Amino acid sequence: MSLAFIVALTLAAEPAPVETVPQEPVAERVSLSDNQARWVGFGIGTTLLGTGAALGAWLDRGGTFGQVSAITAGALGTAVLAAGVSALIGSFIWPASRPGDSTGEAIVNDTFRFIAIGVLSMVAGVAGLAVGAVASGFLSVPPGTQRGVLGMVGGGVMVATSVTVLIIALQ
Repeated sequence: MSLAFIVALTLAAEPAPVETVPQEPVAERVSLSDNQARWVGFGIGTTLLGTGAALGAWLDRGGTFGQVSAITAGALGTAVLAAGVSALIGSFIWPASRPGDSTGEAIVNDTFRFIAIGVLSMVAGVAGLAVGAVASGFLSVPPGTQRGVLGMVGGGVMVATSVTVLIIALQ
């Protein structure tokens, strides 16, 4: 056997180099947690409610529907704003445990933190609802632009608060 024949057999036995085609990166499937989905639903619902109440108050400034819309927007806008601000303040008052801290004491502290912030925001929301309803009732008595502006401001507060909730929930 000649050396050329042995080299030819050796080269033929080696596998041919495989060219790799660069593949597109597979996108990671991202989904919302149950809590995030709930907040997104709340934010979308509040946005629609605020927009509807604001438009109802503005488009029917002289009628009963406009007055009801203005009172609804003012009362709910004040309630959502009061609950949101109090929850934000509560999160600064009672800071969360450090990430990765899974001791029993940290779990208990975080549980009571969540309860305290929830109670604080519910009480503030109910108080805001009552104050907003009374104030909106008095402000919306005269028909006209004042009633429409009250509805637009209340609806705008609801929309702004719900957009903020959406931004925070999706992070």
